[in-house]
Amino acid sequence: MGAPSDRPREARRPPAALRRAGRALALPRGELLPVLAAGMLFGVAFPPHALVGPAFLCVAPVAAIIARRADAGRGAGGSLRATGWFALVGHALTLWWIAPALALVTAAAPLLAAVVVLGMALVVAATFGWGLHALRRATGGWPLAVLVPAAWVAGEWVLAHLGDLRFPWLPLALALTPVPTLAQVADLSGVHGASALVALVNGAAADAWLALRGDPTPRRPRAARSLALAAAAVAATWTYGRWRESTLPLVALGDVVAVQPDIAQTAKLVDGSETRAIGRLLALTREDGRERRSAGASAPLFAAWPETALDGPLLAHPDWRDSLRAAARAQGAPVLAGVIDVEPRDADHLTLYNAVLLTDRTGEVRAAPYRKRYLVPVVERVPFVDPAWLPDVPWLGGFGRGGVPEPFVVDPARPDVRVGVIVCYESVFGEAARVLRERGATLLVNATNDAWFGRTDAPWQHAAHLVLRAIETRAGVVRVGNSGPSAFVDPLGREHGRTPLFTARVVRYPVVTSTLPAPYVRLGDWLGALAAAATIAALTVDRVRVARQRGRAPRR
Repeated sequence: MGAPSDRPREARRPPAALRRAGRALALPRGELLPVLAAGMLFGVAFPPHALVGPAFLCVAPVAAIIARRADAGRGAGGSLRATGWFALVGHALTLWWIAPALALVTAAAPLLAAVVVLGMALVVAATFGWGLHALRRATGGWPLAVLVPAAWVAGEWVLAHLGDLRFPWLPLALALTPVPTLAQVADLSGVHGASALVALVNGAAADAWLALRGDPTPRRPRAARSLALAAAAVAATWTYGRWRESTLPLVALGDVVAVQPDIAQTAKLVDGSETRAIGRLLALTREDGRERRSAGASAPLFAAWPETALDGPLLAHPDWRDSLRAAARAQGAPVLAGVIDVEPRDADHLTLYNAVLLTDRTGEVRAAPYRKRYLVPVVERVPFVDPAWLPDVPWLGGFGRGGVPEPFVVDPARPDVRVGVIVCYESVFGEAARVLRERGATLLVNATNDAWFGRTDAPWQHAAHLVLRAIETRAGVVRVGNSGPSAFVDPLGREHGRTPLFTARVVRYPVVTSTLPAPYVRLGDWLGALAAAATIAALTVDRVRVARQRGRAPRR
């Protein structure tokens, strides 16, 4: 046995910088369990979990902690820590699928997934944690039922406006999609109106908890008033939803055929897979056409193929045009298909676009394809980097960004059928669907490839966004996925004909739309912008106040 060390105990302690970092990140014992519980509630609040309740409580513990710190005159550091840990736990439980998805293309997948989760935690801490702390101080202690919706919606707005880093994947409103009646308010103010309802209930619950810990005499009536406010808000939202469901006029447009080929992502990454994939799509489309004719059914409005069904430039594969013609003849209808579009950038380089084309009834492409505008960070477009700078890095995206879209006219004889396309990740952006609806789209189509995600939570989280897009725009939405789920979502957010994952299916959807314009389509995201402005104003006031207090402090 060696001799005991003669080094002093202090020399064996962690470095001072590490100790300071630990103290900066640590939570008091009284806050640790509520914050962890809040993060776990957040983790089960979203699809595929059909639990609406956790969303109405997951933010309340953190909001109460922030309010107590702000009311006590403490700095925002503790509020940032509490919110950061809550968001870190919550997003680790909901975004874990990023690692297996990226593992198909890079060994750095776990690191990238950790960076995304940490980044989300930092953004939520900086927006909601700091924002709510400042709002509480700037307003002199207004109820959290008012302040929590403002701060949370401001954070969601920021996540949707980070340029190439925007990632608004988990708005609180997404938790309402299993019960579309509660989400109907989204037609007034977009996704943020439904998120504000959930945040209001969280704020009221935090107000009630703080009241019960206050002075003995008024605490029960104050808590009861807070809970009554939450119940009234939910009841009013439910009443509005039921009224909308009973009064919204729906108009039948016809049938749309969605072709789900179920091509594994590992197979799509193999050279030569493009032609085999088109062969499967064509075979499924032809078989469905034969069955339709034998049953005496009418031709559909169009047949929809998923994202990157034609996984390469059409100009480089003339035989693919023959496949499109054969598919159109089989259905007696146009074909809408995902494709890689190209455009010369200079004499030696091309810009690639993730796009969707539309043929006419003969299978000829006569209109310019729709080019995807909202690109997945890193894998479709490296943030804030010109694609020309990274021509040879295989998994760093260099896709170009499309311009302002126009809806497709499927058939000149049917001017009432104008199709707006949103490709894959674009479904999480209300603005993408809103602009198409504003420009005259009567039907939306989401062409996607969720085979990347495997059997994780991601396909269900992704698909749930279309419930919100349908309600916001009051348009029907057809989702056609490579590996599923495919479905039709009517203008009331009700899902029809959902297909299972990883099965080849051809589904015929009778699609409907609404002629009643939604206020959100006309007004845009007014609530998100208002909440962001209010929170920024509160942060400014709080910073000025802190600066003045420091200026008045006696010098030593």
